[in-house]
Amino acid sequence: MFIHLTFDLRRYLLRHDWSLAIDAILAYDETINQEWLRNLLNQWNKTHDIKTILDGTISYRRSIEVDLLRGLQKHGEKNLIGALSSIPRNTRLLYLHAYQSMIWNKIVSRRLTTYGTDILIGDLYINDIINDNQVCYVTEENQNQIQLEQIVLPLPGYDIKYPLNDIHSWYRDLLNEDGINIDQMKYHVKDYSLPGGYRQFIVRPGQVEYRLVYYYNINDDPLQSDYDRLTNHENSS
Repeated sequence: MFIHLTFDLRRYLLRHDWSLAIDAILAYDETINQEWLRNLLNQWNKTHDIKTILDGTISYRRSIEVDLLRGLQKHGEKNLIGALSSIPRNTRLLYLHAYQSMIWNKIVSRRLTTYGTDILIGDLYINDIINDNQVCYVTEENQNQIQLEQIVLPLPGYDIKYPLNDIHSWYRDLLNEDGINIDQMKYHVKDYSLPGGYRQFIVRPGQVEYRLVYYYNINDDPLQSDYDRLTNHENSS
């Protein structure tokens, strides 16, 4: 089961505010669809009595919240990192990667608004997007030789380059707003260290096939799914 993911949770994990991260995961939310989960979280926030909650008095199922409660029961409040490790690793990484993507999306939107599709001195580019992982800087000498689809923007992390122009300060400012130091994204617990990465600023699609579909009744469904085609064939046979 996937929990009600919040922006605050991602930020707390990257700031290593383990207690606040746990509180965010176990926060009561009346909009949660599952009644048993609402009851469990309500009981937790009222009593913090893990033993009673997990002894079967309250019905529950396997969930991220229950995994975390079991982790707290096992590790106690003195080892909150250990308690959080009870949540599947892929889920914990998803929280962090979602934050990276959010920052990247904001940077891309601002860059398009500010500079459009101009290639700037200090931008990052890759010679061969498919076969080459070497990231270089745009300079006055090579600016006219770079194609727009070669430009990349980093996902924030400790092992990447940032553009050598004002876009670097945009990253720094966004992270600072969330209490995250752009120069201290490496942590001794590997799961909470983000090396970063790169994504293309603009992707030019290739090998695209298309067809024009005409219809005259607004209530018609002009595009049939595979299932529709299969069932129509079965009905006609």
